[in-house]
Amino acid sequence: MAQGKNITGLTDSILKCMSKPEPMLSMLEWLCKKLMEVEACGIVGAEKNAHIPSRSDYRCG
Repeated sequence: MAQGKNITGLTDSILKCMSKPEPMLSMLEWLCKKLMEVEACGIVGAEKNAHIPSRSDYRCG
């Protein structure tokens, strides 16, 4: 079920990007933000705003 939610979110994000004046640039910016978010979560060991006692790092913003 979570996969369907992710696909719906992706579809919504693409449609939002397509409505902007520079759709390809908007999609690239969105993709870069998502990749940086995944990398930050991997380094910290937790999702944004997650409070996990075992993590050894923190994130600001």
